[in-house]
Amino acid sequence: MHVIKIIITALFLLITSSISFAADASINPKYKITEKERTCLYLNAFFEGATDTIAAHQGFIEVVANRRISEDYPNDMCRVIYDDSAFSWTIRKRPVHNNEKYIMALIQITVDGIIDGLQRGAIREITFTADHYHADYVTPCWIKDMKLTNVLGAHKFYKQVKRTGACG
Repeated sequence: MHVIKIIITALFLLITSSISFAADASINPKYKITEKERTCLYLNAFFEGATDTIAAHQGFIEVVANRRISEDYPNDMCRVIYDDSAFSWTIRKRPVHNNEKYIMALIQITVDGIIDGLQRGAIREITFTADHYHADYVTPCWIKDMKLTNVLGAHKFYKQVKRTGACG
């Protein structure tokens, strides 16, 4: 049932994202990305929460974009994702297995729809400038420096408010 819900939502995003906007509509520079960055976002959404909600996938994208425009992080989405093992899946570096490729295809459709909506302003941001997140079943040491901005699916999203080196 959950997979059907993902498919329906992904198709909705794909259809709505293909609706033509006015020719003078500008793309939000925060979400202007290269194909390589798009691929990195696919992998991040897949490994961070392949079966999580569409809202959580949007949150993953927003956090990476928020980091990219910050002076504290690299200015490339792929480098943000792989920077200092910022996301736990990048440490393991396992491939997408053959039996997971249909889920990856759904993730790609979903991420494409979200990116297009964010670029055009058709989808509003929902993490309120979050630059961190974690799964709801863990409590990382760094949350002491954070303000909770939203809970989306099985993930909690935060904005860093101070730098105390809480994990040190």
